[in-house]
Amino acid sequence: MLESLNGQAVGRCHLRVEVVGRPRYVDQRDFALYLVDPIRGPSPGPVFQGRYNAGRPSSYVPGWIDGEFGHVGQDQFDQGRAPGGLPGEIARCLGTLIPAGGRLWVAYESLGEESWLQRETRAALAARAPAEATPIGLLLVRAGCWSGMRDWDFPEGGWEGFRKLQGNKPLHPEHACSSALALVRALHTFTAQPAGDEVMRRAQARAALVQHELEQRIAGRDPAAAVRTSG
Repeated sequence: MLESLNGQAVGRCHLRVEVVGRPRYVDQRDFALYLVDPIRGPSPGPVFQGRYNAGRPSSYVPGWIDGEFGHVGQDQFDQGRAPGGLPGEIARCLGTLIPAGGRLWVAYESLGEESWLQRETRAALAARAPAEATPIGLLLVRAGCWSGMRDWDFPEGGWEGFRKLQGNKPLHPEHACSSALALVRALHTFTAQPAGDEVMRRAQARAALVQHELEQRIAGRDPAAAVRTSG
C-alpha cells in the first residue's frame, strides 16, 4: 500500500517513497516522502515523514499514518487551485492510504526549525480557532480525515512524539455525510463571529475553504443538503 504513492502526480512533480530503517512491527513502516521535479530532481528533504500502519482488518484494527510535513511556507500553502495548495495535494495522496475508520495524525511542533504550517497551526489553536480551521486541520480535511478531529495538545514523548492533530476517515458514506454536515454548520457559526485579529481572520478564511470542500463532497451524495448548509 505504501509503495502505491510512488509516481503519484502532484502538480508537475511526482512522489517518491523511501522506507526508513527496520520496522518495530511487521505491519508498520517508517517512511519519508519526497517530491521529484522533472527538471530539478528530488526535493532536498522529505515533504512528509512518519510511520505507516496498514492495520489488521481481521482484528478490527484500522490503518493509520502518524507524521509531520517537511518545511512548508505560506506561499506553498496558499498557492494552487485546491485548498491547501501543494501540501493539500500531498495530503490528498496520503489520504488514499487511510481506510474507512482509519486515522491520520500530523504534528504541529518538532525539533529544530519549524515550518510556517506548524507555527500557524499553534497560533490558531491558541486563539481558540477550531482545529479544522488551522492549516494542518485543513490538510486533514483534504486527506478525507475530517471526522472527530482532535487536538492532542500535550506532548506524550517517547514513541508518541509531539503535539499533533488527529483526523479520522468516516466509517461509511452515511457517516461521511452526517459528520460533514455537522462540521459545516459548526464552521458556519465560527466564520460568522467577529475576527479579533489577523490570526483569527486567517483561520476564518481557512474555515470557509473547509466549508466549501465539504459542501462539494456532500453535494456528490445529497445536493439538497449542500444547498441547505450554505445559507
